[in-house]
Amino acid sequence: KLGISNQEFQTLSFAAQLAGVEVGALASGMKKLGINSSDASRGQGEFGAILKANNISITDANGQLKSQVEILGIVANLVANAANEQDGLAIAQAALGKSGTELMGLLQQGAAGVASAMGQAAAAGVQFSDQQIAKAQEFDDKLDTLITKISVGLKGAFIDAAIGAEDFARSAISALDGVGIKAEDVGNGILAFYRNVPG
Repeated sequence: KLGISNQEFQTLSFAAQLAGVEVGALASGMKKLGINSSDASRGQGEFGAILKANNISITDANGQLKSQVEILGIVANLVANAANEQDGLAIAQAALGKSGTELMGLLQQGAAGVASAMGQAAAAGVQFSDQQIAKAQEFDDKLDTLITKISVGLKGAFIDAAIGAEDFARSAISALDGVGIKAEDVGNGILAFYRNVPG
């Protein structure tokens, strides 16, 4: 799970795409961020060490983890304010895993840049409600099932047709052999006929 709502992921995806980031990389990075954030909240892991070194907390006053979008903003600020690109990349990878490399275009904008792009998505009306997304997913699942059934059915039909053609070919060869005609001679004769037909 990504740790964010469908609507948050949509707006975040819009922001990522504006920065030239693939949605798949974003999804992988957010999953990894959830894991690393959990470890960091207990003072563990490389991401936890970076947060401690910068005196940054990713938990609220009640000790609960902040939202994934808020934590992503924290990471974005760390990357944007890094001494150099190499240090920024190290921070991104510590928080988001290998996907951190692909997300640099988004993270380098800082939290304000990410929030601004997400705001553009909301203003553009690209968001769908969780209910709409659920219905769309249900439709996609049913469509996938239908396509699979059709595909399997067509494969079965082609297999049956191939078996039928093979049986017919064997019967034809057997019949020709029965009257002393070689199937090879028939084939050569057909080829010779078509070669002599004016084009």
